[in-house]
Amino acid sequence: MESAPTRTRSNAGRVNLAGFPPEFQQGYAEGCDGAQRGGKPDAQRYRHDAPYAQGWRDGYSACGGKAR
Repeated sequence: MESAPTRTRSNAGRVNLAGFPPEFQQGYAEGCDGAQRGGKPDAQRYRHDAPYAQGWRDGYSACGGKAR
């Protein structure tokens, strides 16, 4: 049985992240949350987990954060 695509709410609408690895999906969700609430990424993970870092940057940007 196939699971439903992971989606997250952003200022740009709903985003389908189904084709991305879980690390990217988690980073995207946390980045979007960071843009909306002023949060920061998990510093250790951001430095050492490239998919998480890319997801965080993409989510942050998509949800209205300023470029880092």
